[in-house]
Amino acid sequence: MDRAVGIVGEAGVGKSRLLLQLTRLIPNGEYYFLEGKCLHYGSLMPYLPFLDILRSYFQIREDDGEAEVKQNMLDKVSRLEP
Repeated sequence: MDRAVGIVGEAGVGKSRLLLQLTRLIPNGEYYFLEGKCLHYGSLMPYLPFLDILRSYFQIREDDGEAEVKQNMLDKVSRLEP
């Protein structure tokens, strides 16, 4: 069964420290960690953390063209379990 956990909170409460410790405790390869960051000047872009997560997961860089983005996404999705 797949499960997801989200961690949210005000700046400075220890979210990053908690994740750092958690990633050290869990064995490599058993779980995926997807991280998106909110920026103080990004309040006009409500989906910015999700875009950050998708770019990271699909290894998309700012200078990638459309063909590269599609290929990265296809490669990653094709490796997922059915």
